[in-house]
Amino acid sequence: MYGTKQGAHHWYEELKRILELLDFKVSIADEAIFYKIDGNRFLILATTTDDFTIITNSHALSIKIKAQFNQHFELGNINWLLRVSIMHNLKDKTIALGQQAYIEQILAHFGLSDTCPDVTPIEPGVDYHPNSSGVSLTLLMPADDKHTLTLHCKEQSNEQL
Repeated sequence: MYGTKQGAHHWYEELKRILELLDFKVSIADEAIFYKIDGNRFLILATTTDDFTIITNSHALSIKIKAQFNQHFELGNINWLLRVSIMHNLKDKTIALGQQAYIEQILAHFGLSDTCPDVTPIEPGVDYHPNSSGVSLTLLMPADDKHTLTLHCKEQSNEQL
């Protein structure tokens, strides 16, 4: 039943049943949001099918709830949130955020997948004025009346390399 409307409905009903057993309430604004208030501590659980995002003001409550979840669900680390990839290194205590897949999707949507990449931040001393060599005259020309910009990349010839 995975991938069917009935499967999604049955999954949601089972998820809701378990979360209500754990004293979660369903948000009135969005039935995919569950919350739990424990004194001055709170935990908000945002769900998307079988992905959970936990927001809390208490590390202790987070640990407690995750332990309770693990009795019902197989939990892993967060890898994606709102089209942002999340990479974390517990040993080095670092978190890296990225939007590579989202950027590639936008480029493909507008037919710009084959545009020339450039260094970001821009290298010092490089001339990017519209009249400089290697830059298209339409580098930052308005695409429409709404003043949105379109980037055009001009291939450099072998003589310029």
